[in-house]
Amino acid sequence: MRDKSLFGVITDYMGSGIQQLDANTLEGTAAIRRERAALCLVSGAHFLSHFYFLVLPPLFLAIQAELDISFTQLGFMMTLYALGSASGQYPMGILIDKYGPRYFLIAGMALVSACFIAMGFSSSYWQLVGLTLLAGLGDSVFHPANFTIITAQFNESRLGRAYAIHAFMGFAGFAAAPVIVDPLRANWDWHVATTAVGLVGLGMVFALFLGRQFLISEDSQVTSPANLNPLEPDGAISFLRSGPIL
Repeated sequence: MRDKSLFGVITDYMGSGIQQLDANTLEGTAAIRRERAALCLVSGAHFLSHFYFLVLPPLFLAIQAELDISFTQLGFMMTLYALGSASGQYPMGILIDKYGPRYFLIAGMALVSACFIAMGFSSSYWQLVGLTLLAGLGDSVFHPANFTIITAQFNESRLGRAYAIHAFMGFAGFAAAPVIVDPLRANWDWHVATTAVGLVGLGMVFALFLGRQFLISEDSQVTSPANLNPLEPDGAISFLRSGPIL
């Protein structure tokens, strides 16, 4: 009877260990699935962010012929696109730190997509100028939001490869833009090309919305005020005037 009790104790101990191992395995598998889902979403958005930046250059000759504008004016459009994206990065970073990245990412993708759809219906140079600036502002969301999501969702042991895949997809967007956009222009026109790529972006918006649970909830992203160090009123200005920035 004593031996049986000892055997029972050992069996129970081994069984509990196996259950614990199974629970850890399942938890680890679920975490990896969440990581992969988040990475697919942010990498898809990053692909389109870079893709959209090179949509207009293959269309320059067609736009120039229709609107009778100079190459300088065409270049100015790209300057505004880049300026909008650059100027919005830091404010977007502050807002994403405060409210979380989820809906900023979705809204940014929606704005860029809508701007390119609207470009397809543009009939004047100044309409294109305004839309490229707005598209650039929408583009400013992607890097702050994507890096926040990846950093929060991924285990530290897999962060490097996550960042690498994210970066790869961005440059793949650069590579894909000319080979996709120019055939659209050649077979139809630049209006169809910009509208078509904008509609693709709306598909990405839909995907981001469906997978929004993987883009980190605002509650999990915001740090408790008790754990924050108070900032001086001119903290942001001081940061911009710091040695590394200058």
